[in-house]
Amino acid sequence: MMKQILCLAGAAILLFWLSAPAGHAAITDQSLTVTTPLTELQAPTVSVSFTSTTTVPAAQNVTATGTATFAGQAITLTCTNTTTTTLMNGDVARTFTCEGTFPENTLLLAPPGNYSVSVRLQTSAGETFGPVTAPFRVIIPDIPTLSQIVGELVADGFIAPQMQNPLTAKLDAAEAAVERGQTKTACNILRAFMHQVVAQTGKKIDRRAAPKLNADATALCNALSGQGGNGHGHGHGHGNDNGGDNGNDNGNDDGNGNGNGNGNGGHHGHGHGHGED
Repeated sequence: MMKQILCLAGAAILLFWLSAPAGHAAITDQSLTVTTPLTELQAPTVSVSFTSTTTVPAAQNVTATGTATFAGQAITLTCTNTTTTTLMNGDVARTFTCEGTFPENTLLLAPPGNYSVSVRLQTSAGETFGPVTAPFRVIIPDIPTLSQIVGELVADGFIAPQMQNPLTAKLDAAEAAVERGQTKTACNILRAFMHQVVAQTGKKIDRRAAPKLNADATALCNALSGQGGNGHGHGHGHGNDNGGDNGNDNGNDDGNGNGNGNGNGGHHGHGHGHGED
């Protein structure tokens, strides 16, 4: 057995064991990455590169095969021998690159969060590689993307066709509120969207799709709420001793600010709050 090192996504390091077949064989310089999709409507792409060092002569063809697995789906990786080099000691180093992309809509039911792909490789020289994993993240970037996801779920039979217009109408209204800068209103509409999803779960919305829709809407609302608000408030306080001062501030999403100041010894405190809606 030989201990090998695998670089995951260019950063993380994972130790694993590689079974060595009869004769001299080794796999080195491995890298495994998963391209993070720009939206949940795109499928992750797996890319692997590694060097196989064996005593198999350069004139003899050595091939590699691979599989990648995510959420119960397995794809075959296409592997290409990119370089073949005979080393000073007579060993032959062959570099391979393997790539594959999961089918469309692989992430359609995946809520936002962190995931990983598992990969196994082998060569015709008898080497084995894995299973090893590489991380990637599922994201929901904006409300229009969620509208597209609703459409895909309708097309795939997860949502009844008559539900598409009521759901997308709410999402369109939420997006319009965002464009007006009314983030609090947008969140309220997204919550109404979630209430409708809950009410129709197991009826006109498949139970497998409901958690994903609610998770996406929640993530979007959380992102909007993080923008804060803009209001201003000022407070003044007066006292007889100590000569100290304090200022407190609050801003809410309605653009109203309240400032409270406590001052001692004739000093004044000022508070500023920021809120936006």
